[in-house]
Amino acid sequence: MKDEGRRRSRQARVPGGVVGAITLLLAASLACTIGVAPRSVLDTATPTRATATIAAPSATASRPSATAPTASATETLFVPPTLTPAPAGTVSATAAASSTGAPSATAAPSATAVATGPGITPTALGGGAGVLIYNSSVISTAYDILETNVDGSHTLTLTQGGGANITPRWSPNGQTIAFVSNRSGSRNVYTMNADGSNAVNLTRSAVDNDGPSWSPDGQWLVFASMRDGNREIYKMHADGTALVRLTRDPAQDTYPVFSPSGDQIAFVSDRTGNSDIFVMQADGSQVRQLTFDPGEDLYPAWSPDGQTLAFTSNNNGGNYDLYLFHLDTTVVNRLTDTAATNGSPRFSPDGKLITFDSARDGNFEIYYLELSSLGVTRVTVSAAFDGSPDWKP
Repeated sequence: MKDEGRRRSRQARVPGGVVGAITLLLAASLACTIGVAPRSVLDTATPTRATATIAAPSATASRPSATAPTASATETLFVPPTLTPAPAGTVSATAAASSTGAPSATAAPSATAVATGPGITPTALGGGAGVLIYNSSVISTAYDILETNVDGSHTLTLTQGGGANITPRWSPNGQTIAFVSNRSGSRNVYTMNADGSNAVNLTRSAVDNDGPSWSPDGQWLVFASMRDGNREIYKMHADGTALVRLTRDPAQDTYPVFSPSGDQIAFVSDRTGNSDIFVMQADGSQVRQLTFDPGEDLYPAWSPDGQTLAFTSNNNGGNYDLYLFHLDTTVVNRLTDTAATNGSPRFSPDGKLITFDSARDGNFEIYYLELSSLGVTRVTVSAAFDGSPDWKP
């Protein structure tokens, strides 16, 4: 699929910026020898994934050079030589990954925390249902959408074939999934039930539409589209009606995401010459720039309290790491420091964890990071490309 392929091609360059056409490289080098798995793929206790013989992408492929940004009044980067973990449950104002590399990923713990005291219901890790969805090439090189517990158990296949299916996003009530598929030819925004049934093409466009995100009330979807000649931001009702164009700029605007309050939309634009994070009101007014990096800033994701934005950037010299932007102070904290790409961050419902995809172990897998310690845990283990995770409410 073009959007995922664009991210893969950017392993040789970048993980999915706005500049230039989105080119689909669905892993021509991948030699899949797998069959289509049934909807319930794995056992809940010990998952047995479909296997594949796949050439994993290089985690050290060449990337464009980027000079380190200069601190400004709007942005301060903290990259201390060693990691000083913040107290549990908090995010340090200067927390950053060690300059010698991120902590080694650990095995995923149980998806549920141990409850104490009478009448207490165990809470899933990260809050919410303790479930992730993501797109993967484990079933097909064209990508399908899979669901798994946060501990990597009980993986289900929600789509099977019918084109490439990518960037899944849970609705606020966890009953519907918005995603992008090219099953009709061009990339369009679809919704389906949480079990993968009843897929509906909402955009029905002959041009590409990408990156859907739900409003917090579940009434709207915001997305990027090429329908007016270049990539702009639009919103529509969750049934595909009442289309509204929000941006009108000759630049490329993409990766929109509603704020938790629903009154703002963060997005990426290259209108200043390279990809930076912007924010606007939900009606498209009052556009303002948040980041001013010489590199590319991508994939913005709001924290549940609306106080911070996680994003991916290569402003540290070429590779892509995760950062945290504080809207009240404009301070930026670096969260990862690896030689491989880290992308597509999404906060857990309780705001304590961030799930993301990374090639740090040789090919793209799903991980999560604890904001209190910056410790990283690996969730998926496969020879396939696993990316674009989202946390179920």
